[in-house]
Amino acid sequence: MLKKKKLLTYSVVIVLGAFISVVIYFYFYTTLYPGVKNFFYRKFLFERECYKKGGEIVSSNEVSFIVHHPDEVCAFRYSDAGKECFDGSECQGACILERYSYGWRNESEYLSSNPESENKIGSCQRYKNMECFIERKEGRIILHHCPIE
Repeated sequence: MLKKKKLLTYSVVIVLGAFISVVIYFYFYTTLYPGVKNFFYRKFLFERECYKKGGEIVSSNEVSFIVHHPDEVCAFRYSDAGKECFDGSECQGACILERYSYGWRNESEYLSSNPESENKIGSCQRYKNMECFIERKEGRIILHHCPIE
């Protein structure tokens, strides 16, 4: 009986030692190589927290126009996302006519180069906090300019 107890104690010590070794290894490895730490953060914390809040992981280009940051972000989808619309009053968010607004300085420039936009059918905004798009709201065309990094 004493031999069995000793064997069990040694087994627990070995397993505990192995676990502590792995924790120490990952601590120093993630300190020396921050990319590894970011990977673990994204996989185990960021995604889980996003889903827990009701969001979904999407490319940052889906919500913003930041070419230099092709990262994934936590975005919150409107329930009517992508539905056809003519005006923003038909959507929870905006009625988007053009996804990117970087080609025009103002609304009149957009209208003069796109006369068909007066009757163009748009689609309801997919995600909250989107930027860099053209919408129709209360019959008026509104440009949301792209942020400059």
